Amino acid sequence: MSEQPKPWERKQPASDAPKPWTSGASAPPPEAPPVDDATAARHALYGQRIAFWAKCGTVVGAVLGVVLGVVMLVGGEAIGAIKALFVLPFALATAGFTLGMALTCLFAPREFLTGPVGKPWMDRIGTKSVTAARVACALFGSVVLVPVLGGVALLAFGR
Repeated sequence: MSEQPKPWERKQPASDAPKPWTSGASAPPPEAPPVDDATAARHALYGQRIAFWAKCGTVVGAVLGVVLGVVMLVGGEAIGAIKALFVLPFALATAGFTLGMALTCLFAPREFLTGPVGKPWMDRIGTKSVTAARVACALFGSVVLVPVLGGVALLAFGR
């Protein structure tokens, strides 16, 4: 019985040999369709709008977290409130960012989300399909919005 060569001892056939990085390119990547200045300006505006509302959600969430932490510190157990004072601003800032981004991406036009300016936002959502992105944004928005509104209602109207 002949002994099989070890994987690191096998010789690769010429067709499987690694190729230099320049020889693998068969054609340049396809270019995006030409975009006029009005479309580019409109896409830039959508991108700025999403960033603005995501930042607003982040700031509102962080401020709400600090306020809730201070309220807990004044009216309750000190150790738990100090932990909450450190955790709540970050948690609510993340929730605010997600809510701001999700709601603005939910209503963004399809041509924006499939274009070069919308690609980073689609990457943050985690999909390449616009329909799946809208479903994800609706779910993210509702998962974040419902508990936040419920918490605010509890604070405003008591238990």
